[in-house]
Amino acid sequence: MCIARNCRRVRYEDRLCAIHFADRLWSEAVKERDGFCRGAIYRPELRCLGRLEADHLIGRSYGATRWLLDVGAALCLAHHKFYTEHPLEHQELAIELMGERDYEARRRLAMTHIPDQPEAAITRLRLEVSA
Repeated sequence: MCIARNCRRVRYEDRLCAIHFADRLWSEAVKERDGFCRGAIYRPELRCLGRLEADHLIGRSYGATRWLLDVGAALCLAHHKFYTEHPLEHQELAIELMGERDYEARRRLAMTHIPDQPEAAITRLRLEVSA
């Protein structure tokens, strides 16, 4: 069984199921790519605090975009909390970081496309990170 909290799926790799393993790879890749809190650029009045976390600029419940690197941004704990609690500002951040055209394309994909399979996402993420 997967070691993630309340998960009863079969283990895939590193004691995690495929979904949680893909989440981990995606998160690590986003934080490695950015290397700093991207939310501080747009909310400098909010002091950065805490470790870097990976934020889904389009909610992770949308399976078609859940593991796409371009819908992720590294945020410190304080900015992640702020943007989670302020969805309109979060949408503005996503548009600023992705560009209006790319944001709209990913938003449409999220709402209309079939969910990505975690195994396929793991393979893709490994290729993107090694490139």
